[in-house]
Amino acid sequence: CSPGWPTVGLARPAAAAAPAPNRWASYGGTPPNGCADARIGDFFCGHLLGVLADRHGLTRERLQAGGLTVRTTLDPAVQQAGDAAVRQALATDDPRAGIFVAVQPGTGRVLAMAVNREFGLDESDPAQTTVDLPAARGQGTGSTYKVFTAVAAMEAGYGLDLELRTSDPYVSGVYRNGDGPYEVRNAGRYPSRLDLEEALYRSSNTYFLALEDLLGSIEAPVRAAQRMGLRSLDPVADQVVAENRGSFTFGAEATSPLSLTNAYATLAAGGTACRPLLVEEVLDRTGQPLTGPEGQPLGGQPECTPEAIAPGIAATISQALRKDVEPGYAGQTGRRAYVPGHEIAGKTGTSQDNYSATFVGYTPEFAGGVMVYDPKANRDVGGFGGGIPATIWRDAMTPVLSDRPVAPFPPAAPEYLRGARAAVPGGCVTNGASACQSLLAEAGYEPVRRVVDAAVPAGRVVGVRPGADTAAARAQVVVLVSQGSRYSPPRRRR
Repeated sequence: CSPGWPTVGLARPAAAAAPAPNRWASYGGTPPNGCADARIGDFFCGHLLGVLADRHGLTRERLQAGGLTVRTTLDPAVQQAGDAAVRQALATDDPRAGIFVAVQPGTGRVLAMAVNREFGLDESDPAQTTVDLPAARGQGTGSTYKVFTAVAAMEAGYGLDLELRTSDPYVSGVYRNGDGPYEVRNAGRYPSRLDLEEALYRSSNTYFLALEDLLGSIEAPVRAAQRMGLRSLDPVADQVVAENRGSFTFGAEATSPLSLTNAYATLAAGGTACRPLLVEEVLDRTGQPLTGPEGQPLGGQPECTPEAIAPGIAATISQALRKDVEPGYAGQTGRRAYVPGHEIAGKTGTSQDNYSATFVGYTPEFAGGVMVYDPKANRDVGGFGGGIPATIWRDAMTPVLSDRPVAPFPPAAPEYLRGARAAVPGGCVTNGASACQSLLAEAGYEPVRRVVDAAVPAGRVVGVRPGADTAAARAQVVVLVSQGSRYSPPRRRR
């Protein structure tokens, strides 16, 4: 280690199958390129220096004074696998940055930060940068945000069985785009009617805008994302809510790969959200723990919030997202991320104009996020989140998972498979009363027949209250049935 810089220990995570001796590496050099000579985890080191200063009060001057040993959460095996995966997919001088971040669910321990770059200061070398790309708010991450809208819908009483019928394009009745209504199209052909589960793993744009319409405001999805740990949203969250941006569910906001991965780790941890943790402990020159202003040891203790979202919601969403990755589901987008023999949930995302492509995947033990974009200019990165990002995830996680037993997800919660609320199904008006009543009963409603005067044949349905596709608790729905008193059959032509 160069004089004046701390020794940084790379500790294996608590979830490792068998404890191993700590591995130690020296992050040497002089400011501002103190991490350039790191033997492993140079971008982890770069982010760590910011954490030591911002959260623990260890300035560069204090670090330069020497005598400190920092033991970190970095897992060498995960880091090396991530490094190999990003560099196999994208050369170090490719203008597209490939970023991989791994987090331990339930503790927030950051296990790896890999980038297809060298951590260095030579601006003439496109392969070098000191930008904290794993944590930086770069581009949007597209449909990865649909998970937050799905969580908000479940918190509002809807289940995975929520069926919505949408046109393509779909025009919002709630959200605006400048002076006109907000509308979206699907990227490909989708059925006009989907339930929430299929819309989530197939990533239907029209369904999720209609779901936002059903919620009536973007505030619930935004706050769900924040509770789950999407800290990169915090600077703009209130503005997104105030402007009621319908684009939120499509991931238009600039997003940190670390922050997004950490939010998905909340799903993996059964709803427990944790702040990212990089420092296990800091020791002084005598080997004693360094303490903060109130005498508490620096680092080491996860900062977690149990039930940031309901455990049943986390389990049910995870079971749905397994269908985006594991074989056998038509329309899935993340199949390239599958590691045979393991349960893996995940979600793809591609931003507007293909400026970025993202995949976030997780098991109950590991959450990993991959983002591909050009940090210097807007450009089409080529392909979608299910392409290069999903492939990087698979290549990074295969060696990590290969010697581990399968970690099963908990089963979906029945109350979130079939929600207390639903959209009143269409298909009643102009049809017979018996057929309408059967349709409503199948959807969980109690049909109440009410006879009215109408200019249609007796026994035909002229309306339902609440109306078709209206959100309502699964309770009574009034079926308006014509008695035919004002109906005049068409005259036959002579």
